[in-house]
Amino acid sequence: MNSSSQSLSTGRQGLKDWLIFIFLCITWGSSFILIKKGLIAFDGAEVAILRIGISAVVFVPIYALFVKERFPLNKLKYAALAGLLGNGIPAFLFATGQTHVESSVAGILNSLTPIFVWVIGLLFFATHFKITQLAGVIVGFVGAAAIVLLDHQFRLRLDSFTLLIVLATVCYGLSANIVKTYLQDVNATALSAMALFIIGIPCITYSFFTDIYTSVLTDHTARMSLLALIVLALVGTALANILFYRLIQKTSAVFASSVAYLIPVTALGWGLLDGEALALIHLVGMGLILVGVWLLRR
Repeated sequence: MNSSSQSLSTGRQGLKDWLIFIFLCITWGSSFILIKKGLIAFDGAEVAILRIGISAVVFVPIYALFVKERFPLNKLKYAALAGLLGNGIPAFLFATGQTHVESSVAGILNSLTPIFVWVIGLLFFATHFKITQLAGVIVGFVGAAAIVLLDHQFRLRLDSFTLLIVLATVCYGLSANIVKTYLQDVNATALSAMALFIIGIPCITYSFFTDIYTSVLTDHTARMSLLALIVLALVGTALANILFYRLIQKTSAVFASSVAYLIPVTALGWGLLDGEALALIHLVGMGLILVGVWLLRR
């Protein structure tokens, strides 16, 4: 049995898996500041449309030229679900949420992803149950609830925009389980291309009914925001998708989604460099979420 097959069958992580893991932590941790820069000139829906549309336009031809494997048509519905839940809906939820939520806080809440991967796996995909994992889920949800329900003075309030970001992590949890369960044997590049193609067509079509192109042609600020979104689309969406799907297939959905450990660290770093201020409640919430993820991984 070769090393890849061994990794697939045992869930062990090799050096290549860990390098991909670190790359994804840095790349996705930088996504939130790029979304923030995109929101300078575009609204939330336009940011999402550009992110998905650029990824599809650039990535699909690459697949056509370099990947000889045909996408299995009997898996098309699962690719559509993976694309919609792993890219489409979260792109709109994050962009809309970040119109009122700091990029660093969005990065912290993104750490809920492995918790929802496990919860959804337990409820719908026959994931094995351990008491320490349940404890991790509870602790993680307490941390998230603190961020969503308490303000800077620890007073009770409900922030609907942070809830949008939490909902995005639920979508990620569904997508990861779908990929691991139904798309295990599909080429990761083919899977990424098909998923982006399916959700990219309506996004590109809708873009012609917006002011995106006029803004880019006439406004320097819009061009700078577009540059941030191009980086986000090509590196943070297209390339990262291939690597993430590959990581799920070669290891496990929970290990791959554990990039959420380091994503908030990168997001916090970018946020501080950009002048964002974090409240104590955010740090407390992040600590609880990461402890929850650690218990879950045990």
